[in-house]
Amino acid sequence: MQQNPRGNNYFKADWVSYILTTANTWQTPIKDFELIIQAKKGKLITFCWDGPVNKKDNEQYRMHKTDFVPEKELKVYFLSF
Repeated sequence: MQQNPRGNNYFKADWVSYILTTANTWQTPIKDFELIIQAKKGKLITFCWDGPVNKKDNEQYRMHKTDFVPEKELKVYFLSF
């Protein structure tokens, strides 16, 4: 995790890694996959997701897929300036 001091042009980055590909060892896809990401107020959230993302408000995002077969892991970054 990279952390930089406040008061200049740097930001602090925290992240969470979601291991999704282990679901591929199952016999079938994930029938109903939902992920809700909640951040503290004032943090910027960034991630790469193949599919629609519903923004519920400035701090909450929802991803949903049916018959989901994960192709890669997911990292969610929380940035504060």
